Amino acid sequence: MKTTLFNKKALAVLTVAAAITGLSSVAFAKDKAPSDDGVWFGGAEAFYEDFTPEAVKRNEKEQAKAEEKSKKDAVKAKKRREKDAQDAVKREQKAEKRRAQNEAKDARRAEKAQKKTVKEPKPAKETAKRKKGQPGELQPSDLTYKGLALGDNVAAMRKHLGEPDFDQESRVNGIPVRYYIYGRNLRVGVFETMGGVSRVADIVIRDEGYKGRNNVRYGSTPYHVFETYGKGQRQPIDNKLYYVFESNEPGHKRLLIEYQAPDNIVVSWRITSLPLSEAEADRRFEEFEPAAVATDIGALMIRQKDIDTSEVSISDGKPQINIAID
Repeated sequence: MKTTLFNKKALAVLTVAAAITGLSSVAFAKDKAPSDDGVWFGGAEAFYEDFTPEAVKRNEKEQAKAEEKSKKDAVKAKKRREKDAQDAVKREQKAEKRRAQNEAKDARRAEKAQKKTVKEPKPAKETAKRKKGQPGELQPSDLTYKGLALGDNVAAMRKHLGEPDFDQESRVNGIPVRYYIYGRNLRVGVFETMGGVSRVADIVIRDEGYKGRNNVRYGSTPYHVFETYGKGQRQPIDNKLYYVFESNEPGHKRLLIEYQAPDNIVVSWRITSLPLSEAEADRRFEEFEPAAVATDIGALMIRQKDIDTSEVSISDGKPQINIAID
């Protein structure tokens, strides 16, 4: 009788041990950690799932908290998306209102200018003092950007604009030009003269916040542009449309204003002394004379076309290409 009772107890102990071992192997299958309801007792073999009322209650409470947090996060995300959409609509409305105001101002200015009677021409000295609304012409300030002018060296460029992000080599109608890049809105092109000095020859401005003389800005209409800089010639360049304004100064200095069809509003500026086409580059090279070395970028083409310049005689010494220098 005692032997039978002992065997039953041993059998029960073995059964419990097997159950615990089975739970441990299931809990650690595929190298996964035990659940949060488990209780550790010093090792994987001593681990078992705790299904006591306290553990079940704690688990239900944590699940409820997780569900409540998930709902709150979903509500916050929805509100954030709605706010972003509303802000986008407001920004678009403000931009549209600003464009409409600019167009209205330009129209009123143009209408006011047309109503003025034609006056007798004034002496040459007085024509330089133009009033707002009268047809204009290029001024020296129109050919500079933040103090940087065509013909300045790289040191002056860094002084006025700071250090560029990077630079890259390019060719413009056969002329090698190194462009210094300032963000997405500004590119400054320089070329190396025969004397080894790099000079600024091209300034490309695509900044929507930039304002030229007489408040010519991004979105301005042709009326505003022409009354400020005079009548410009329309010319397609590199698949873009430009109003081209020629300076009376030597060095082929130009102001190019890019406009966007169909509204013909201003979208960018370019201050340059480079040829605007290969045909112009060839023509300027053919018309080049030794006396013009100091002012014409066409002299640079000598180096590109492998022409012997040993017979060129310059009284001041070796030829120097310093374009757009007064």
